[in-house]
Amino acid sequence: MTEKDADPVYWPEHYNHAKLETIDAIREALGEEGFFNFCRGNALKYIWRAGHKTAAKEDLAKAAWYCSMAAGNDPRKDTRKSPSELLFGTGETVPCVDGEQRAV
Repeated sequence: MTEKDADPVYWPEHYNHAKLETIDAIREALGEEGFFNFCRGNALKYIWRAGHKTAAKEDLAKAAWYCSMAAGNDPRKDTRKSPSELLFGTGETVPCVDGEQRAV
């Protein structure tokens, strides 16, 4: 990977300096249930801090990345899709608190 290929959400350069990407080493060390909980915790962390350390949009994209990983959809396999597309698909709607349906 070159510095040009690095992406703060999909391929952070500081986690890709070895032959095995850090997230894959964590999955191997924790097992599937532990990895699921690790991803949930990281998603919560990025939602909680959204906009306080980096841009809110980047934090929320990272949260979506971890939610996608927890759901078994590795976003590294298809970077043409946004994190929300990886989670919900395209063109779908979700119910909102006000009772309205909104596209994701």
